Parts: sequence; structure tokens; C-alpha cells
Amino acid sequence: ADRSPRPNVAAHQGRERFVGEAIEVVMYAQEMEGFTPLRKAVSEPVAATQGRYQLRRVPVYRGPDYLGAKLTGLSARLELDGEEWKPVKRMASFTKQSERIAEESESSEEGAVVVVDPFSTGAILATRAVALGYRVVRVLSDGDSPVASLVADGVCVDYEATIVVDGTSAAAYDGAAEALKALPYGVVALMAGAETGVLATDELAARLGLRGNEVARSKARRNKYVQGEVVRGAGSRAVAQRAATTWEEARGFLEALVEAAGSESIYPVVVKPVESAGSDDVFKCASGDEVKQAVERVAGKVNGLGVVNEAALVQEFLSGTEYVVDGVSRDGEYKVVAIWKYDKRAANGANFVYHGMSLVDPLREAAIAGLLVDYSRRVLAALGITQGPSHMEVMVSDEGEACLVEVGARCH
Repeated sequence: ADRSPRPNVAAHQGRERFVGEAIEVVMYAQEMEGFTPLRKAVSEPVAATQGRYQLRRVPVYRGPDYLGAKLTGLSARLELDGEEWKPVKRMASFTKQSERIAEESESSEEGAVVVVDPFSTGAILATRAVALGYRVVRVLSDGDSPVASLVADGVCVDYEATIVVDGTSAAAYDGAAEALKALPYGVVALMAGAETGVLATDELAARLGLRGNEVARSKARRNKYVQGEVVRGAGSRAVAQRAATTWEEARGFLEALVEAAGSESIYPVVVKPVESAGSDDVFKCASGDEVKQAVERVAGKVNGLGVVNEAALVQEFLSGTEYVVDGVSRDGEYKVVAIWKYDKRAANGANFVYHGMSLVDPLREAAIAGLLVDYSRRVLAALGITQGPSHMEVMVSDEGEACLVEVGARCH
């Protein structure tokens, strides 16, 4: 019988709580009791989530036309049901260290932390900021986001204000930035809570003069095709790929793979959206016919993040062991806080199912840890991720070569 130690599986097995300092925290401890796994859901309008988020208790900004009407009462503090609004109470489940930090941090009450799309891990990020004594403002990049319901049971934040970005135009970002500036307290930090909030975070940070990643390379941090090409252009190993809107374009890429390999044995090939997350519509194709079907299914479809796929990404299949590198950066200084080894397998008709993940001991596995730290640092430099968290997936071949799968400028 196999008597090797069982891996420290940490995927979706407990109630999440952050440990460590505020912005530097991307690892979390998890407990088994009372946890309901997160499930992808159909698009849930903001109106349907009001019970969860208690939107009636906070001012909501919805674009430039609402600026005067919605912010008039902010300076007077919002009144609810004829009673004076009361500040957020800290939840008893936070660590004693968090309570001590919050009690000692008197200056934090003077400012607010903004979390853009506080869904999934972003909701935990918001609760952590509250525990540290900060006001927390929620910005929604989409008022009808299909991932808004991805918040673990038991996680509840009373937001000081909610601002909905009215589109993706410069005017929309300008309006949201003005709404943040009009709040009766200063904004001290702005962070992306989910993948959907990365672009808005960059745009708003630039307008508010806060720490943030440069807007010029924002698309490379969200679009997986652009991401790979930027990494390749910087001299690091990147996956062979083609963004295809039609089968003809995908077929041209397959023919190029055959020519480069000098063989017809180029399969399997991966097809996935250029912008999505969570293995949404990722296909492992064993033939040209399967690639054709996958491309036609992905291109033009609204994906799991509520975004229309502008193209299907056709890529070479990377074999080896897949790792996750979680880190945090401040002014370009990069710290790796955790390295995980994925356990993905085919199950229930899907090719890439998460069975779990195990932490890599950097002392016992120093060679692989060193390889991943060095590679991830070069990837972040290429993509201009100099501020905030990063969640990177990297495939390491049997020959020891690292290759980017994808990276998000957000928490794990």
C-alpha cells in the first residue's frame, strides 16, 4: 500500500480567513465546519444580491448622471429607516492579531480601502480590510456580473458605499473616479477582488493617483493571447498559440504546428477563451474535427465572467507538472508567499477537473521552488505587475523547463 504522506489539500475545504498583514496576504487557512462550496451561477443582477450585500444601507453611484443625486447625502452620513447610520462591527471570527492591529490602527478610520468586484477571494479581502479597521468601499465593474454570487456562505461585509462603473469607456472610469473622490473620506488603497475587476482597478488607480499597475499593459494582464505574446517578446518561454475567430484561422495554426514539428503528431491541442477563468470552456482536442467544434463553441460566446469571447485561443498542449505561484508586489518588489502543486484530472466528461492542490516545501524542493520564483519574477516584469497580488499557473516539463499557463493580477 502507498504509505507516502497525503498532500495538504486546500482547495474548497473550509471557511476561508486571511492571515498576516493586510495587502501582503494571499494565503489563507481553511476549516471544515459549515462550508458550502462555491458554484458557478447564472448571471445574477445586483437587485437580486441586495439581501446578501445589504445595498440599501449604502449609497450607490451609477454613472455620471447620478453623481449629484447619489452623493448629496454622503457627507451627512447615510440615514437608515429614520435612524442614524452605525459603523461596521468587526466579526468575532477574525484572529486576535487582526483585532489587535485594528485597535492600534487609529489612522485607518480616516481612510477607505476600495475593492473592485469583491467576489470569491475578493470578499475575503474585503473582510480582512474591515478587520484591520478600514472603511471598505465596493466598486462593481458590472452591475449585473455573473460571478457576483460567488461569495462563501457566512461572509458578509457592510460596505460604506457601492459604486457601479457605467461601462468601459474613459468617461465611465472618469465618473467612477469622481464618485470616489467625492466620498467624505479619503481612499488609501484600491485592489482588484476578482478577475473581472482587473481592468477597472488599473484605470481607477491611475485616476486617483494610487498605487496600481500601469494602464498601458492592462490588456496583457487580462487577455491570455496578448499575455503570452508579451511574455514571449520579453524572452521567456511561452506557449505556441493562435487567437482564432474561425476554423480557417485555427486550421492555419495546426498546419504551422505540423510544419514546426515535422510530424502530424501534434495532438492533443488546447482550445479555450482568451478571457475567462476557472477552466471555463477549456477543451483538450485530439483531432482537427474536435478543434473545429471547440473553436465554434467558444468564439463569440458569453463566457463564465460575462464577457463575450472575442476569439478562441488555440494552444499547444503543455505536458508536465502544473504549479501555482502566489505572490504580492509593492513598487516592483516581489515576494512569493506560496507555491502549490495542482492535482488536475479528467472526470465527469471534463478534461481539467481540480481534485486538489498541495503546498510545495521550498526547503525540501529547493530546485523547483527556485525555478518557479525566477520564472514568475520575469513574467511579472514583462506584464508590468508591480503592485498587489498575483496568481500564476506554470507548467514545468519533465526536462525542467517552465512555461506560463496564465497569470491573474489578483489573489488566488
